Amino acid sequence: MRIVHNLSLSLTAALLAACGGQPTATPSVTSIVGTAAPVATATALPTLTPTPEPVAFTLGLPGQVDTLDPANAAEPSALLITRHLYDGLTRYAPGGSAVEPALAESWVVSPDATAYTFTLRAGVTFSTGAAFDAAAARANVERWLNRTPAGAYPYVPATFGGFADQVDSNGNPLSTVTAVNAPAADTLVIQLRAPDAALPATLAMPAFAMVDPAAWASGLGTPGAGSAGTGAFRLRAWSQPDLIELERNPSTWAPAPTVDVLRFKIVADDAQRVIALQVDELDGLAALPATDGDIAAAWPVRTIVEPPQLVLYLGFNQNRRPWSTPACRQAVALGLDRAALAQAAGGASLARAQFLTEGAPAPADLDQARAAWAECVAQQDAPIATPIALYVPPIARGYLADPAAFGAQLQGQLAAIGVETTLVTTDWSTQWLPDVQAGRADLFVLGAGSLNGDPGSLLCPLFCGQNAAFNTGRDGLAIAPDDELAAVLAQARATPDLAARLALYQQAEALIAERLPALAISSPSTTWALRSDWQGEAIGPLEALFGTMTRLSP
Repeated sequence: MRIVHNLSLSLTAALLAACGGQPTATPSVTSIVGTAAPVATATALPTLTPTPEPVAFTLGLPGQVDTLDPANAAEPSALLITRHLYDGLTRYAPGGSAVEPALAESWVVSPDATAYTFTLRAGVTFSTGAAFDAAAARANVERWLNRTPAGAYPYVPATFGGFADQVDSNGNPLSTVTAVNAPAADTLVIQLRAPDAALPATLAMPAFAMVDPAAWASGLGTPGAGSAGTGAFRLRAWSQPDLIELERNPSTWAPAPTVDVLRFKIVADDAQRVIALQVDELDGLAALPATDGDIAAAWPVRTIVEPPQLVLYLGFNQNRRPWSTPACRQAVALGLDRAALAQAAGGASLARAQFLTEGAPAPADLDQARAAWAECVAQQDAPIATPIALYVPPIARGYLADPAAFGAQLQGQLAAIGVETTLVTTDWSTQWLPDVQAGRADLFVLGAGSLNGDPGSLLCPLFCGQNAAFNTGRDGLAIAPDDELAAVLAQARATPDLAARLALYQQAEALIAERLPALAISSPSTTWALRSDWQGEAIGPLEALFGTMTRLSP
């Protein structure tokens, strides 16, 4: 099961490495009186070994980088760079989402999935020279939860429930972590308030990499400051806002990378970024524009489509009529042409069958859809108030490149079924999103993704009862749109065995398809372009690594 997690360029900096040579020795000439001719004796020249030019790979990225502190970085471009500088306790297998050991050689989870004991790798040092041990690891976890030093720590609420000082409306702590202990130099124990079988996947996220605690108060992550990680690279230079250079970390515990220097050039304009690749100022770029998908046909470039990690979906607020009636939701699911909606969404989006399953959805069936809508209307105690409010994001999002075209297409398709709607596209931050989050929308379009590669991080925020957009109780708080579905997802989160957990997620997906609290519509795809004479990248649904790149001989 694969979960479906973003660069124009004028590269002026080039790597210069001149081969230094020794001056040629002047031959000494000795005149010997009485001989027929002078004899010249030449001093032997030393054997010269040319200095090899460092292997450098330059990648173009679309987004600006404000910080290289992994815990406070939010933009994909920044996290891609920090992943080469810092390691976590765990990591994703290159090119995939499976979790494997990193700074933790192994771990043991309690039967109820509330306590994790990590055995740490011995002999590891940060690039600063400081030792990595359980005390440093504990300090990092406590830093995230306590926000010390002060910072945004944007991924903590979404993965750990909240910060250590936050409580819900009933005064209960939001953070799932109750204690972090270091009983030995090589042992870290994380105690959780509730079961979380996906904790190793969460700790593999770039945001939760280990940083030398001594570096936190010295401008960590800012231009001019060095890096302080255990990764394959260390920060070489960040003197220009749009150019960041990394070099091999001689103290890394992992196998040495094949690349000596990694350069990241930030160029927001798509066209300029593509041109820079074409004229060999870049060796690769992320986020190839959809209109340049055929670039490989005209240039020595190959393209790689990254597995999608975002899902655009249509949500039904079952606390508002008529969406508590299954026939009403079924009518919409039967009547929508998701292939046409994916095309309208833009951004090279692909239609989706379900939230967790890629592939083509079933085609629309207008006759069955209209019959289901007629049944829906007949089951109501009172006439359905129309037009029904259809909330479509007023601004482009990562999962929706063209909101206007998508909204018009969706509204038209619903009208063909018999569902009369009015588009709501109010201000995103002050009205649209607050309305949806508070359960004031009838139908709404949003996107979701798995932050850590585990299906639960995609499904549970939507369907476990944490999201009022789907259902609200009399007190205005969120409740699960489907109790059975929520129970299956809770069981999966408490099941450490991976095979058993995935079986539960498959069961959950079947319930979603049957009960339809929401309908998956499409997923945007991200395309990378690399010059054909480079190989060795590891591009997966959650991260991309370029330290093992090699350049083919001409």
